[in-house]
Amino acid sequence: MVIVKVSRPDNPPGNELVFEAGDDKIVTKYTIGGFAGTDLDEFLRGAGVRTVVFGGIATEFGVESTLRAAADHGYDTVAVSDAMTALSDISHENAITKIFPRLGTVLTTDEALAALA
Repeated sequence: MVIVKVSRPDNPPGNELVFEAGDDKIVTKYTIGGFAGTDLDEFLRGAGVRTVVFGGIATEFGVESTLRAAADHGYDTVAVSDAMTALSDISHENAITKIFPRLGTVLTTDEALAALA
């Protein structure tokens, strides 16, 4: 698993990871998306990854920016609609019903887990 976390000068206190990542790859982003200025693409390609599954905070910001970049880099994308949240329900619904389906597949958590089984 890859965990993308944000680091910005204006980060509010308490936004750090609250669990041990173990062997998971942690990518620290300094922009809205997880690809710009990071080694995310290099890591994924080196691991032979072809499909990237997305969940996270800020559906319409970080998740969308990173998902768009993943599609631009040639990855197949899967957006797990109930494993992300947005600033508003309207923003979330717009992303998962209008934008993400044009860039890949949208599934629920149950559907994604069933596909992996």
